[in-house]
Amino acid sequence: MPGVGTHYWNDARGKPDGIAGLSNLAQIPRNAFANGAFIVNERFGAPVFTNANSPGYFMDRWFAVITGTGAITTIFTSIGFPNGGPTLNMTTAGNISVRYAGVESLDATKLRSQQLTVSLTYQYSKIGNAVTSATIGVVTGTGNDQNFTTNGSYATGNLNLATSNIDLTLSGPQVVNLTFVTTNNMNEISVRIDYTVTTPGTANNFTLLGISMCQGNVPVPYNVATYNEELASCQRYFQRFNLNASGVSFIGFTQNFTTTLSIMSVNLPVRMRIRSNPSLVGTNVVIFTGATQISVTSIGANNGHTAAVAGLNLSVAAGLTVNQVCLVFTFDTVSDIFLDAEL
Repeated sequence: MPGVGTHYWNDARGKPDGIAGLSNLAQIPRNAFANGAFIVNERFGAPVFTNANSPGYFMDRWFAVITGTGAITTIFTSIGFPNGGPTLNMTTAGNISVRYAGVESLDATKLRSQQLTVSLTYQYSKIGNAVTSATIGVVTGTGNDQNFTTNGSYATGNLNLATSNIDLTLSGPQVVNLTFVTTNNMNEISVRIDYTVTTPGTANNFTLLGISMCQGNVPVPYNVATYNEELASCQRYFQRFNLNASGVSFIGFTQNFTTTLSIMSVNLPVRMRIRSNPSLVGTNVVIFTGATQISVTSIGANNGHTAAVAGLNLSVAAGLTVNQVCLVFTFDTVSDIFLDAEL
């Protein structure tokens, strides 16, 4: 298999388990999907994503649209890590479409005219006479929006490149593999998983355990990367400041420029995908000036806000001391600052 750019990595420890036909010390294809094991969830909050949230992200890099009454449920451990994959369930007839947010063009163009393999590990269980079906499909585009979220297609040159049915008649963890060849003009590539419920039954649980897309015709494990590697890959697209889901989180230091304006600069752990300003959302943030807690009324980006640095204007009603350096906290379980570079 030819190596192209960053999509291969040498594993001096030998081949990971489950890679048949590759000798030790061989170059192992890298999973093109960030968070293919569904282990990073910076978008934590309610563990259930319902049609009331639709369309939207239920986990880093993974987006869903629910038609009918259904939910995507993720069980978390006491320290906030997903325990198993997201489970899709419908209580009425309808559909859940899970989509990857899209491989960036800088990587997708390296995959032109290449043989690729998508491999999905899943598990299905039902109670009662549920009638269900599922498919997995690969979609490519020739534009530069790199966005496969809003309506399940790319804006330019949209092509349903390959599709496969997912067998829901077997119990226990199962794998479906889909091998295909990309076009020579592709700039964008993504995958969608459609779960359709014709008759709900008492229960119907379709769990996504992991997915990979790699070069060649040999499926590779979806979890060859460590958690920190996956987290860094996801933080290119989305970062949050309050990483403590259950309480107070220190953000950084800020300097007061007026009695109502304080400016803070935070070096981001990962450079985000957009060279200009990632979108910014902040709620319930407080400034501590001495022993006094002052609530931030609004947060805006200043000239220091880039893909590498979060430069923030923190506005308060009154009470700041000019030129004083203060501490900034998210103060409760719902307060946070988000940087979003998804397109």
